[in-house]
Amino acid sequence: MKIKLLLISLFLISQISLFAQTKQNNKKENTGLVKWLTIEQADSLNKKQPKPFLIDFYTDWCGWCKHMMKTTYSNPQIAGYINERFYPVRFNAETHDTINFNGKQYINTGIVKRSTNDFAKEFMEGRMSYPTTLFMSSDYKIKLRIPGYLDSKKIEPFLVYMVEYVFGTTNVNDFNDDWNMAFNDSTTDKKSVNWYGLNQAIRLQKKEKKPIVIFVNTDWCNSCKVMKRSTFLTDTISKYLNKKFYLVDFNAQSQDTIKYGNQIFFKTKKEIFHPFISQIENKRVVLPSLIFIDENGKILSSVPFYHNAYEAETIIHFFGDNYYKTQKWEDFYKTFKHSLTKKY
Repeated sequence: MKIKLLLISLFLISQISLFAQTKQNNKKENTGLVKWLTIEQADSLNKKQPKPFLIDFYTDWCGWCKHMMKTTYSNPQIAGYINERFYPVRFNAETHDTINFNGKQYINTGIVKRSTNDFAKEFMEGRMSYPTTLFMSSDYKIKLRIPGYLDSKKIEPFLVYMVEYVFGTTNVNDFNDDWNMAFNDSTTDKKSVNWYGLNQAIRLQKKEKKPIVIFVNTDWCNSCKVMKRSTFLTDTISKYLNKKFYLVDFNAQSQDTIKYGNQIFFKTKKEIFHPFISQIENKRVVLPSLIFIDENGKILSSVPFYHNAYEAETIIHFFGDNYYKTQKWEDFYKTFKHSLTKKY
């Protein structure tokens, strides 16, 4: 009788355990708010409409991978930005599926459970650490591999770095430092540079002849905000600009009426950017940009994209010290002696 009761008890326990396990297995995995694609889907879509890739490399046994889904990728602002600006891919590094990407086939030749797919090996550069986030440009040339857990604040500069083409001019570590200076450094609020409106700068130039440099930006350009609160607030840069230039803060979507020379410019509702900027940029407005105007009101050049303090020092001295009159940019760039130290 006792043996019979024991067998019944063991049977019931096993059934309960099996039920709990089945329930656990049927529980839907939390993948956050990001609209994940397969790698093949992302590749196909990119061929039609280019966007950068965000590839989340994970494994089934990685706890921090799951935590990143519950936190970072469940943040509505982060997920919304990724869904709009990237082709997001969630890739199991240990999948045995055959992967076709950008004209190349990848397989998993391992026979053990935790063997790695060749796609993960190649794009993680053999450094199998999970989670790893890979940011890749739409032309497949720029690959930014960030290992480890990224919370919502830590992932932000990398997203902007790829979307706003900062990678074309600036090292990622420099931009990350600039981002922290702009948004996380309390001492930044104590620094300043003299900003002018464009009409104001034009009036002042008639009284005291100094060149003008226009910082072209918008309210929604994140790298513009970083440049304004890092590059321009670096002591060496701000002092030189205050001395040599009228520095203009110009919103490319401004409704201001601008009188420049014999022309009057004003923005209509149909226009995305202010016609003054559009005309200078030949209707190809890049954000951010620096436009240099000499002391007599002649437009000299437009320098597009984000520039950190080290690179900006070269640019502003080229125009501020009139080297542009006697030297080619390439020659000046090679010989210019910085007062700032290059970090990376």
